[in-house]
Amino acid sequence: MAAVVVAKNASRKTFAGFCLVFLLLSGFYLATFDYRGISDTRLNSLQTRSLVTHGDIDLARYGSGTSRTYVVHRDDHVYSIYGIGVSLVAAPLYLLGSRFDVADSTLEGVAAIAAVAAAGAILFRLLLQLVPARIASVGLVVFAFGTTMWPVAAMALFQHGPVALLQAIGLNGVFSHKRSSPAVAGFGFAAATLIRTPAVILLVVMGLFYLTQGKRSVALYIAGAAMPMGAFLLQNRWLWGVWLTTGYAQIGDKFHGGNVPRGVFALLFGWWRGIFVYSPILLAGVLGWLTALRSPKGFIERRMVFLGGSCLLSVLLYAGYPQWWGGLNQFGYRYLLDIVSPLVVLGAWAMARQPRLRPIAMLLAVLSIMNMSFGMAGNRFGWDFAMFPRAFGDTPLGQAWIVFVHYPTGSILRLLGVAAIAAILAALAPHLATGRQWSRPQATLKRSGRRPEDAHG
Repeated sequence: MAAVVVAKNASRKTFAGFCLVFLLLSGFYLATFDYRGISDTRLNSLQTRSLVTHGDIDLARYGSGTSRTYVVHRDDHVYSIYGIGVSLVAAPLYLLGSRFDVADSTLEGVAAIAAVAAAGAILFRLLLQLVPARIASVGLVVFAFGTTMWPVAAMALFQHGPVALLQAIGLNGVFSHKRSSPAVAGFGFAAATLIRTPAVILLVVMGLFYLTQGKRSVALYIAGAAMPMGAFLLQNRWLWGVWLTTGYAQIGDKFHGGNVPRGVFALLFGWWRGIFVYSPILLAGVLGWLTALRSPKGFIERRMVFLGGSCLLSVLLYAGYPQWWGGLNQFGYRYLLDIVSPLVVLGAWAMARQPRLRPIAMLLAVLSIMNMSFGMAGNRFGWDFAMFPRAFGDTPLGQAWIVFVHYPTGSILRLLGVAAIAAILAALAPHLATGRQWSRPQATLKRSGRRPEDAHG
């Protein structure tokens, strides 16, 4: 009986610890908030407002307040091309806000911050199972402040924050040993697809992984995915009149093939939106994938192989659409935010497996955080300047560093804030890791002949 009470108390303390992580991230996002609403976020907000107020997602009642480009007219109704997924996630907060007459722009920010902060807390839980506590805390800081999750997804109601949240839930299922874990993975990845269609790549790739795990695993995975995928199909049929075609196709926005090699280079290393230019620490994720490919036999390694494969396929998908890598004026790699969570997991695991990588990874992590801290500067040039920049100084990244030179105080304060949160997380992580695989004494693992990363298996 005493053991049960102790376990319950430990569970409550752990839950309280992750709530503290959520509050830390939320508070800092709020303190650095710089609203960045565009046509996407306006449509998402109006649609959510309509859902909680009128019980439908018809935008016709808002008249000229909606974008003419990103909507579809069906009979007398007007629907956003982005679908209902993001509104389903944001609806509880909008319902609460509507009771107090809160402005839509405020609700957008609250919903965005809540989604990204919750994604970070849930991802942190996973990292504490896969890697040592200190590396897990570095992984969370990188995710929250070293990627465009901070200046983009946490600053307005894009689809990316809710997608990251649901992907984090799915990833926890993938690396869990519980019998029901395939269902959790299926639900998380399918719900992310309901919000943002390109997330289907991770859903499909991990589905292929579960095919290799036996009939029971794949059946649970499909069962978990059934409800959100059913909602996805019904949404398409209801809004667009077809089962599989989504909103973008309704406005003629299609993939054109383009120059795929050039597109891949631009998405990865282009100075206007290259993911490894803005967040070079994510290169560690590539190394993690290559490490798993060398010996894809362990419980973790097998999953890492498929996780990395989904990232590669996502890059190839976006490389086929020149408009998305040739410019557009969003800060950094907004369209590749879907692969940030998998890359963070792969990168943290690579740091745990290869200690010699850690000094270089820490330098890349600091550079990534500096890029984002400076990019957070309150200026419109770092957000939307040149559609197709021809010089580094015209890119969002170049503008961010230029702003730092002219107005360094804000950037330094943001860096100090990130450093303070990193210190708190480093102190908190060992307590949250209690009872998890990496908290086991290393000597015990050595005597058993097992690697630390296999301790849970």
